[in-house]
Amino acid sequence: MTTKSGVLTPPSKSGSKHLFVTALVASVLIGFTALGLNHAEGEAYGWLSLLPTALVLIFALTTHRTVEALVAGTIAGVLLLDPTQVVEKFIGISMDVMMDGTIAWIILVCALMGGLIAVLEKGGSILSFSNMLVSRVKSRKQSMLMTFVLGLIIFIDDYLNAIAISSSMKKVTDGYKISREKLAYLVDSTAAPICILVPISTWAIFFSSLLEPMALHPKARVSKLTFRRFHTWLMVG
Repeated sequence: MTTKSGVLTPPSKSGSKHLFVTALVASVLIGFTALGLNHAEGEAYGWLSLLPTALVLIFALTTHRTVEALVAGTIAGVLLLDPTQVVEKFIGISMDVMMDGTIAWIILVCALMGGLIAVLEKGGSILSFSNMLVSRVKSRKQSMLMTFVLGLIIFIDDYLNAIAISSSMKKVTDGYKISREKLAYLVDSTAAPICILVPISTWAIFFSSLLEPMALHPKARVSKLTFRRFHTWLMVG
């Protein structure tokens, strides 16, 4: 008769970790609530106004979650302003942002283009394109040069440029141990700058809307557009 000896496994630390995170979040919320309740109405916040921004930076750098960090910073700011009306103010701020025409356009464009890239990724198109690039790129420098060249080709919109190139090139650059941060910089350096330089892009429509109110001020128009062009050439160079 044989018996199986059980192997003792060390207790999981996930429970204590979750407990620590919960206590930390509760402490931060209580701290902002106390600051908001003790603040005199009409008095300037001074350096306290920097605390929500500091929370966003710390949250994003430690967890690598940008969206959650922005939401946490917004909640912290609302608690600092008026802890007794957190839900109402948070909903009001969210509605004001969503009802803005520019923000709504950006959300719509990113959602549609992101959905298109997701469909292509699920269908295997991006994987096939990445495999084709992997077979042709032979070095670390070639992978970065290919990223730059693709940024020059896809010039219709900067959001489409960033989403499409990052999705198709990350497999190639990962193979040559190029960090995602460097890939993000390469993609960003050819996204908006190239769209600004090419006259047939979404940025051309944006600039045309800027030219109309500045038609009576040629010097202001030239100075603003010159700065934009200088920035784009500097990033591409």
